[in-house]
Amino acid sequence: MKKLCIVLSLLIVLALGSIAFTPIKSGGIIAGHDYTIGNWVDGYRYGVIEAVNEFCVNDDWEMIFLTAETDQYRSFAIRKIS
Repeated sequence: MKKLCIVLSLLIVLALGSIAFTPIKSGGIIAGHDYTIGNWVDGYRYGVIEAVNEFCVNDDWEMIFLTAETDQYRSFAIRKIS
């Protein structure tokens, strides 16, 4: 059941991402957090890395910033490719 929830969460993030970010002009920047695989202590996979990477490939965005946090919960910024 946990895998199904993760897959559904990823699909929802991808679908909402394509809709929500459509009006952003070329060169526009979106920043986010929790760019990580998940929480290994509790056994949860977040799907943020997959969702952001898939969004960038499908909608012409590029990764321009990624922090190097010691707790592995990284922040990121992506930019709309002109």
